[in-house]
Amino acid sequence: MKSTCLIIILIAIMLQAEAQTWKVQVERISGNQRTKTLRIKPDYNLTVGSVMAYKDSLKEYRYYEGLFTGGRLDSIEMKLSLVRDERIFSNGISESTKFPARYFLSSSAQDTAHLKIALPDVSYLEYQNQELGGWAELGEPIMFLSILTMVAAPFICYDYKNGSLNTDRYKYWAVGSSIGIATGFTTIFTFAALSNHKKLKFNENWKSKGKNVWRFK
Repeated sequence: MKSTCLIIILIAIMLQAEAQTWKVQVERISGNQRTKTLRIKPDYNLTVGSVMAYKDSLKEYRYYEGLFTGGRLDSIEMKLSLVRDERIFSNGISESTKFPARYFLSSSAQDTAHLKIALPDVSYLEYQNQELGGWAELGEPIMFLSILTMVAAPFICYDYKNGSLNTDRYKYWAVGSSIGIATGFTTIFTFAALSNHKKLKFNENWKSKGKNVWRFK
């Protein structure tokens, strides 16, 4: 009986999480056309970019950063934490300015930090599962320490008294560091895949070059 109740509760939780997921179809309009469905869940880290100006003398981009809260057929919604403006001048000089969220919110949205952005204003979209994305970052120090250990192993295992390398000891150090490097790579790629980290460009004038251009269907 307890097992049955637990299964029912787990199924209910899964269905609720799926119901809260924003599913929106996008179509690639550069190169070979392709359609796919984006699935973004509440509390995903979210960055929305907009092209504010695109002239020969000045190119200006704005980033809205925060947590995804929901989406509709015509808009995406987030809990705004930061706004960043980036300007690139014709002489190659660039500057970046950060603003607290409150400067871009109406007085009624000050407490909730709620921001709605119309889909036609979305030039760039990036989202990631923040919890699993953090786990992926753990792979970097593991890999770095393992590489450092591999480089230092010959010096650690060298018998300075006899003037020779202790091969038995070196073998264990080398195998251990190799396993550490493999573990670091596996951690990075596995959790990066599970974190559902996506970057999409919706305006050909967005600053990233060589990227596919998409549109909301």
